Amino acid sequence: MIFSFFCHADITSISILKSALDLFSSFSGLTINPTKSSVFFSGIDHSSELLYSSFLGVGIGSLPIKHFGVSLISTRLKAADCNLLLEKITARIHHRSSRSLSYIGRLVLIKYVLVSTQLYWSGIFILPQKVINDLTALLRRFLWTGSDLKKIGARVKWCNVRKPITNGGPGLPNLEAANTDAILKHIWELRTGNNQRIWIIWCKTYLIKDQCFWHSPIMLMELKEDTTAETTCEETNQTQGWQWCIHPLLV
Repeated sequence: MIFSFFCHADITSISILKSALDLFSSFSGLTINPTKSSVFFSGIDHSSELLYSSFLGVGIGSLPIKHFGVSLISTRLKAADCNLLLEKITARIHHRSSRSLSYIGRLVLIKYVLVSTQLYWSGIFILPQKVINDLTALLRRFLWTGSDLKKIGARVKWCNVRKPITNGGPGLPNLEAANTDAILKHIWELRTGNNQRIWIIWCKTYLIKDQCFWHSPIMLMELKEDTTAETTCEETNQTQGWQWCIHPLLV
């Protein structure tokens, strides 16, 4: 859980803040974890930042703030913001315990460990297509060539590897579809969730307001119309249809 405190960047205000935290600690027995806490400054010189951070006993942080490795941003997630996710999965692949695994062992590791690593990110953001492609390529190379991650050696088309077990496949998830499914839960919560949650209150107050949910700015819907004179039925089905996304998570 993240707690934020604000005060003026002067020794008096910071002393009052530290006294309040010490008083809370004496009553509750809870103390600040210096390794997981950061202080942010604005409009003061670096020497003052070092002085005040030393007084509080925590390090100086940098934006954007990260929570469990995920950047807390209000804009569209960029591919560069997901470097930590790719590095974490790559490090797990190169771990010594992963080097001697068989095909089945690598398949189990991908299905129950590596894919689960990105589920937390998928439930918060719509991942950039480049990141999904990079993740898929990383998992595909690991499955067929092991920790060497060679670009050759694929035995079966990846679309067949993603087939569910009931259809004769190993059941690896489609990362893009899984990301979409995880984001859908936000709509479910807006429609049926606890109205006392801060996120729901914020969306209804500042985005939906008095409008119908399906016509509010939170939903961005557009109809793709085919303007080509000569198209087959198959082409028409592929180019026409409703596409929607959650607007605040994209802009």
